[in-house]
Amino acid sequence: EHIDAALKLSPTRQNIYFILADHELIQKNVEGALAAFQKAVDLEPHFIVAQANLARFAIRNNREDVADKARTDVDTLTPIDFHSGSYAEELAKVSDEYVTKEKYVKALAWYELVVRVNPEKAQYRMNIAQLYLKTGQFQKAIEQAKVAAQIDPANFGTQAQELIQEIGG
Repeated sequence: EHIDAALKLSPTRQNIYFILADHELIQKNVEGALAAFQKAVDLEPHFIVAQANLARFAIRNNREDVADKARTDVDTLTPIDFHSGSYAEELAKVSDEYVTKEKYVKALAWYELVVRVNPEKAQYRMNIAQLYLKTGQFQKAIEQAKVAAQIDPANFGTQAQELIQEIGG
């Protein structure tokens, strides 16, 4: 009832819908939680954290159709929408949900967004190299490993070389 009152007072506040989603989860109402996450996204489609939360929840609850739509929506955003490095972390968490389910092609699709948001982070380049390896895209894996090693040779030079040797390149 407090959530309903808050929604009546401020129906356009995204964080209220996140609270509502948490409440629906406690009640084990997956569809209600999904609807609340979707409402938060609908209020501000450019808010990447909301898109990522929706996608992660959808993946966990076997609603990949919803996660796929979120991925498409995020993909249409312009670089100005990615003004925070923390957004890359949020997108990486979505990819991790797919990795947990061993759905590497879908994980890769999200991780390509991660690298687009923050191309200068060597860890992201190594992670995407691993996903390219898992999806059989060996040349791209080698390229990304080399970029990781160029960005941060002290921390990723050896790891990149090992990946390249594993591929045989």
